[in-house]
Amino acid sequence: KLFHLTTSLFRNSHSEKCLEFAQEAVEIFGSIEGASHVFGELFNQLSHVTFEIAQSKGHESNPDLSMSFFNMCHRYLIFCPEAILPQPSFQTTLQLALVTVMMREKYPVQAVLSFFERVVNTSSPFFENFLSHWFEANGAALVQNLVIALAETAPKEAMMRLAHLLFHLNAKFGSVHQTWLQNALFGSSFPAKDVDDETKKQFLSGNVNVERNPRRYQALIDDFANICRRQQTSDALVAYQMS
Repeated sequence: KLFHLTTSLFRNSHSEKCLEFAQEAVEIFGSIEGASHVFGELFNQLSHVTFEIAQSKGHESNPDLSMSFFNMCHRYLIFCPEAILPQPSFQTTLQLALVTVMMREKYPVQAVLSFFERVVNTSSPFFENFLSHWFEANGAALVQNLVIALAETAPKEAMMRLAHLLFHLNAKFGSVHQTWLQNALFGSSFPAKDVDDETKKQFLSGNVNVERNPRRYQALIDDFANICRRQQTSDALVAYQMS
């Protein structure tokens, strides 16, 4: 009854407090045997209202709501993944996350990047059963949007989480991720038009050279973001040309 009340309240008020309540509840009770069915139903109800809001008002209309929604989803993946991953609404959640990564507000962007990092690191067999097909179909679009975020839209405060996500995508998908990255850099959607092809190639080779070193990878992402935003010259990439 409490969960029905939460859903009803959320539908009428659109208050992110309802999502925060669900987040706390799944953290406390999600590991109890048999809880996944109840929490799965709660997720379905809350996510459908969130999708309706995003569809009617635009996904950027309420940054606090976006932040709370993806924080909730993140907690679900940690404490009760079996409640969320099989739901058809989770696939819609991933599609909403795909566009949210390009928002300019730091809190929802930080939340959705952390959510995606958790998605990428979902354990077996959950990943194979529920997520591998999504990445086959949407991995290229995700990396394209992350590159747009890196080059233009992501606030500075989100850059660390953006680098973490790209690092984990590379660790998970290897050469496939490198292809996604190359296509994103050389495709028409890449926003930093004055970054030349040689600089892009240096960035790609730097990715391979520092792919096992999280701190250097973070520095590479920061430097390339600054180059794209005209805050640094391409000379900064020379340091990453040797492994």
